[in-house]
Amino acid sequence: YFGRLSRQKGLKTFIEACKLLPEIRFVVAGAGEMEDEFKGIDNIDYVGFKTGNELKSLVGEALFSICPSEWYENCSMSILESQMYGTPVIAANIGGNSELINNDIDGLLFKPGNKKDLAEKIDYLYKDKNKINEFSEKCFSKVTKEFGLETYYHKIIKLYENLIRTKLLC
Repeated sequence: YFGRLSRQKGLKTFIEACKLLPEIRFVVAGAGEMEDEFKGIDNIDYVGFKTGNELKSLVGEALFSICPSEWYENCSMSILESQMYGTPVIAANIGGNSELINNDIDGLLFKPGNKKDLAEKIDYLYKDKNKINEFSEKCFSKVTKEFGLETYYHKIIKLYENLIRTKLLC
């Protein structure tokens, strides 16, 4: 996990899921009101707030990242950042997450607030390195096609052309 350490980010659910999987080592990067909650949990390494190349390495080298948010976010930047580095995401199926993750194609979605469902998804993906590689390839492809500069350029030009055309017709 990387991001703001606050309750609405679903971190209680995340911590409880981690406790159900003592054989898996988790890394948490970020800062916020819940920093102390990660101390003393044997399988969680809390590394503090990271930016730049440190964060890029942390996310890019992870098998996958987890976005357990229980808040209705439209476009979670942590999901896009993970996918940009080819790191698949396991995310709560809430808000815009299902628009950023194609379940079981480039990542996994779980029931928000459900520690058991999250733990099952983590365990499943952790044990299937081929699936991780498959998701990773799809993440790279998706980000390039849907969120790359060329795609964005064409979308924004089309939007401006439509606005100009609409304005001229009024």
